[in-house]
Amino acid sequence: MRTGTIFQWQTKQLSNQVDATEGIVYHKIFSEKTEFQVNFKERQIRDDFNEGLKHIREKGIYQQIFDK
Repeated sequence: MRTGTIFQWQTKQLSNQVDATEGIVYHKIFSEKTEFQVNFKERQIRDDFNEGLKHIREKGIYQQIFDK
């Protein structure tokens, strides 16, 4: 099962406050077809992101990341 990097980052940030040495059990709460969104405060950053995403999709890199 895939784990989210946000959770892993948060666990590291709180490691001095929370005992995370016990095993972590992940539960699937979303279906395979979950839609995600990204929001940007600045139009230029959004446009740069979209251009980069378009590039990696055209080169097949996006699919390679997704498959991994």
